Formats: sequence, C-alpha cells, structure tokens
Amino acid sequence: AGSPGAPAVKALVLDGIARIKAAGKAPGLLTLDQDFAAAALDAGAAFVAVDLDAAVLARGARARAAAWA
Repeated sequence: AGSPGAPAVKALVLDGIARIKAAGKAPGLLTLDQDFAAAALDAGAAFVAVDLDAAVLARGARARAAAWA
C-alpha cells in the first residue's frame, strides 16, 4: 500500500522527472491528478497521460446509452 498522492511521493516523482531529463531521456508519467499533471509538465515531463483508456471508453459508452434511454 501507499499513497501516490502524498506530497513526499509527488516530490520524489518530480525529482525523478528532472533527473531523467538531465540524463537526456524523455520522462513521462500517467496521473489522474490534473494539478500534478501540470506540475509534471512544468518539471520537464515530455509526456503526461491524464486518463485511462478504459475510463474514456466507459464514459463514452454511458453517454451513448443515456442518449438512447
């Protein structure tokens, strides 16, 4: 267990992004936390995924079903 949203964890991730970028690689991550996504981009992340494909599909399917209900 753990808490990926804990401030100490977020600080370590942002530090890791800076280190990866300094090594000449493209850092990136997936987060559902929009504020943290922005912080990751500010820290130098080359890519940030902000949603899950299954969640996007499920929302679309629910919206389509609701339109026909």
